[in-house]
Amino acid sequence: MRGFFLHYICLKLVMEINLKKAYFISLVFSFILPRLDRVDVAIVDYMSLTVSAILGICILIYFNSSNENIKKFSYINFPLFSFFGFFTIALISMFFAINSTESLVSIIKISTILIHVYLIYSLNIYKAFSLNNLLFIISIMLFIEVFASLYPLFSEILPVKKFEFADSNYMKGFTGNKNITAASICLKIPFLIMLINRSKKLFIRILLIVVLTLSVLNLFFLSSRAVFLSLLIIFSFYLLQKLTHEVKKIGLLKSMKRYMYILFVFLVSYYVFDKNSKGEDRSKIQNRVLSINSSDESTSQRLRYYKQAIKYSFQNPIMGVGIGNWRIKSIDIDKDNIYSYIIPYNTHNDFLEVLAETNLAGFIFYLLIFISIFMILFKGYLNAKDLNLRDSISLCTLALIVYFVDANLNFPMYRPIMQINLLIIITISIFLYQNSLTDEYK
Repeated sequence: MRGFFLHYICLKLVMEINLKKAYFISLVFSFILPRLDRVDVAIVDYMSLTVSAILGICILIYFNSSNENIKKFSYINFPLFSFFGFFTIALISMFFAINSTESLVSIIKISTILIHVYLIYSLNIYKAFSLNNLLFIISIMLFIEVFASLYPLFSEILPVKKFEFADSNYMKGFTGNKNITAASICLKIPFLIMLINRSKKLFIRILLIVVLTLSVLNLFFLSSRAVFLSLLIIFSFYLLQKLTHEVKKIGLLKSMKRYMYILFVFLVSYYVFDKNSKGEDRSKIQNRVLSINSSDESTSQRLRYYKQAIKYSFQNPIMGVGIGNWRIKSIDIDKDNIYSYIIPYNTHNDFLEVLAETNLAGFIFYLLIFISIFMILFKGYLNAKDLNLRDSISLCTLALIVYFVDANLNFPMYRPIMQINLLIIITISIFLYQNSLTDEYK
């Protein structure tokens, strides 16, 4: 009888872990579902995110899983508390909204992500996986995104002609926007580097370096200025940090040799991109970088949107326009600048849009989500004694910075694939922090 009871407990434990893994995998790969010929792919993505949330809730109820730590008001739970605070303020803002239907749609989207954040905590997803397993899942997700984006390039564009800037619009992959695809790919590069550094088998390392090369090459062809900035931050900061820490121990030459693959990836990617791009086209990296100035149409348009959102929030500090309603209010504010039916659908800055829609309280809670994730990583970095663990925490921080840059230049808040990336960052952050407490890097 005792043996049967122990067997039952072990079986239930294995089932619980496997079902938790199934939930997280369904969450990560929800973006690859068929688009059903929808113009707005985000609708299908949110539908699949809802399905994976329902799966997670069913698992939570079935195993009666409850995380007592959630009830404790500690800084490790701040991302969840901050997200709940933002959701509450957004819900209140519905009462002041111009269009309550638009607010309801936005609330449903935000609540879906909030449920996933809660599930990550309550199901202890970071305990169901090893770090290598998590990184492997993320790397597969990255490869699928890169393949979907590069396929039109090598199958339809380059066989016919040299690449031009306008051709990047055919490389959207699974998203409805090339800039979203670029940001999503760029955000996962730090995790891929983390896996490369952890891999001991030469064949696996070579395979992962190939994926890294294709990812960087893809970003060159997508020609997103925000991503160029993020990519520069990732590689320059990471290499500077590694060389600074290791030069004293193993010398400059050995240290450079260890991370030579990063330089190799950049050179190969740039060579392939340069050879297949049209001469003086806008897609050239130097031309894209030089176009970042206030006289550029896209840049000046963004600056105008920023000023409008800031001005409106100062004029209405207590009552915002209502969650999801800036797209309506901005038409009236920007009506003198509208041409060719192009309307300011988004502010191209999530923080300023939240400020205009939900007032200062909503803005503070939304900003606290990212500050709290950073604090978890910072605390973990201070706790960690293992240099490899510190290295992984630094890379995860860089992934968070990529999201933060994108949130200040685009609108990832309502882009399902970027929300999946944010959930991944939260999961990895908690995992690394928990490892820092025991100083076990597994």
